[in-house]
Amino acid sequence: MYKTLLVEELVKEGETLIKELEKHRLQIAAALWHYMEDLDRWRLIIVFSSLVDREGPLRAYTRIQEVLADMQAKELLLSDISVMGVNDYGFRELRSQVGQSVPISSRIRSPWRRNQKLSRLADAIIYRWDVQ
Repeated sequence: MYKTLLVEELVKEGETLIKELEKHRLQIAAALWHYMEDLDRWRLIIVFSSLVDREGPLRAYTRIQEVLADMQAKELLLSDISVMGVNDYGFRELRSQVGQSVPISSRIRSPWRRNQKLSRLADAIIYRWDVQ
């Protein structure tokens, strides 16, 4: 089976989006491109420290759309993004898949491709992983 490739432009725009969201004082616990094998597509997953848990996902998507418009993203669309809160079941499951495979150096906020041998996660490019 062939895997859909994540183009470099999406990786760059994803990183820019995360930086811009943080400039708008939105606290992000984790942000990563995650390849979803069952859908054969990549999703940018953004896990907010409190926004989703406090105000709901619609508010998070609204803020993301505003930032995407401001940065005039050419490739990255809102439909490429999933938001979660740190208390969401989906994030707890994702966290167990990533496990201990994220090095401490990834916390310095540089994209990191995870080692497939250390995790059950099919494939990922991690921008942020500030979780325990």
